Amino acid sequence: MARITKVSAPFRCGNIQMSVRHYFQIAHPWTPLRSCLYGIPTTGVSVAKLALAVEEVRPLGPDRAAFRISTRAAQLAHRAFDVPILVYRRVPKALLFVGTGRVVGLDVDVPGFELVRLDGYRAFDRGVPSGRDDEVRDPGVRRSLSLEDGRFDDILHQATAMDAGVPALEETQTLFAHDRQSGLDAYLKLHDRVLQRWQHRCVFTGAQFPPSATRPHPDLKVVAIRPRELGGQLHVRNYLPMVAEAEEAWLSGHLTLGSEFGFVVAERLIDPELHEKLLPLGRLELPESPALWPDAASVAYHRANIFDRDWPRS
Repeated sequence: MARITKVSAPFRCGNIQMSVRHYFQIAHPWTPLRSCLYGIPTTGVSVAKLALAVEEVRPLGPDRAAFRISTRAAQLAHRAFDVPILVYRRVPKALLFVGTGRVVGLDVDVPGFELVRLDGYRAFDRGVPSGRDDEVRDPGVRRSLSLEDGRFDDILHQATAMDAGVPALEETQTLFAHDRQSGLDAYLKLHDRVLQRWQHRCVFTGAQFPPSATRPHPDLKVVAIRPRELGGQLHVRNYLPMVAEAEEAWLSGHLTLGSEFGFVVAERLIDPELHEKLLPLGRLELPESPALWPDAASVAYHRANIFDRDWPRS
């Protein structure tokens, strides 16, 4: 397990004396010297333009998350300790900036990868796509980006503007980055198809509501089983309608589905009132055709990666 060591005394590397408040000791005793070996001091360097490609996310609690990054990208993260960075996912012929936070640690992971831990993490409600040649070039190799002047702030501004826009359109921005109106239309069609497939009922409580002339539906949330920013598909089988309380439990990992679509609850975490409202059958009331059932792989992902996490709570 990686360790974070905090140092308040000045640190000398060769002929250079630096005031180092933090340094990392990861896997090897010489790791604290890495930044000096690369010729860049550990602190006092402007790294606000750093963006890292992430392979997967591991929620750690409110406003905290860990992401798998390449060992090469981790060398840059060493220099960004306690500094805001951006994280992005690589999608075909584009990048999708999905969040921002401060680097607070690095942990050893599988060979070739490390886990970067971010505090104050803000996941963008809608990812910010980029098709810029200087950012998308050779996306299979680019595991990090050094953003030009103003680009970092521009991405944050776009994310804030999207968050203030039409709710629940992260899928639109991801898949239809080059044609917003087409993306909006596609999302709304998916929204309607999900509600129609489940007869405007919450799949967990059975609460049923009449169709609404406004969208999104005022009483039912159309919720991704596997979040889009974590690799989920923009497909009707990756979405379920839920009341707000069930949505919160699903996103927080208090409620999931078993391999045969039975309800699985985290007894110590789930809201008792919601627990009482769950369908007595204890499982989804599935459509007759298996082709209309939720995607089993997406359900398995939620069960393995989001459900029942030991998140610290304030």
